[in-house]
Parts: sequence; structure tokens; C-alpha cells
Amino acid sequence: ELLIVIIGVFIGNEVSNWNADRRERAGEREYLRRLDADLAADNRTLAGKLAYQREILAAAERTDAFLHEGRPCASGRCWAVLVDFFGASQWQDVASSRGVMEGLQRTPYPYDRALKQSLYDYYRSIQTLSALAAPSEYRRRLRMVIPARAQDRKSTRLNSSH
Repeated sequence: ELLIVIIGVFIGNEVSNWNADRRERAGEREYLRRLDADLAADNRTLAGKLAYQREILAAAERTDAFLHEGRPCASGRCWAVLVDFFGASQWQDVASSRGVMEGLQRTPYPYDRALKQSLYDYYRSIQTLSALAAPSEYRRRLRMVIPARAQDRKSTRLNSSH
């Protein structure tokens, strides 16, 4: 009878461990599913920000070309020049949500150490980029010179009709 009790306790313990492992694996799968969705959203957001940064760069290049011409703006083109000066001063934070990074620190998931390290590296690089991409002195000075009313007219879209 003692052997039957010992075998029963052993089997019960193994079933309990198996259930705990199964729940743990299901938790990790759910975490990875949410992480995949977060990364896909980050990718879409960053792609949009990259496209916007390209518009800002184009405005900055047109502004630089105008300044190097050394001539006043042509009749009927002054607004476009002003829009480019303003467009070159646009700024956009590139930081992503810190929720995933903070979640990585609170959870054992993912168990794959290389994946976890890659995720840390990814979110740290975005944080670093965000810190480096602070609004410029050019932006501050230009926006002190351009009247707020003109800034409001321009703020919706960069001029790409050049």
C-alpha cells in the first residue's frame, strides 16, 4: 500500500509540474504574440516618421539651395520659400512606447536569451536615437521670427511643389 501511495504522489506531482509548464509555455506564447503586434505597430509608426523626415530633409535642402543662391525670392515664390524654411524646422520624436521595454524587465519572457538581448538592444537604440533627435536651435530661432499666424497656416503640411 505504501508503494501505491508513493507512486500516486509521484504521478500527482508530475501532472502538476506538467500543467505548470504548459501554463508557462502558453504565457510565453501570448507574450510573444503581443510583442509581435507591438513590433509591427512600431514598424508602421517608424516608417511613417521616416517618410516625414524625408520631407523635412527635402525642405532643408531647398532652403539651403535658396540661401546659397544669394538672391531674394522670385515674385510669387516667397511663400514657398518661407514654407521650406519652416518645413526644415519640423521636429518629430522618434521614441516608441516604453511599455514593451519595461515589460521585458518585469517578465522572464522570452526565455530565449539571444532574443531578449536583441529586444533590449532594439529598444535602447530607439531611446538613444530619440535622445539625439532633440529639437534644434534652428527650430527655436526660426519659430521666434516667423509669426505664429503664419506658422498655423503652414503647420499642416510641408510644401513639396518645387
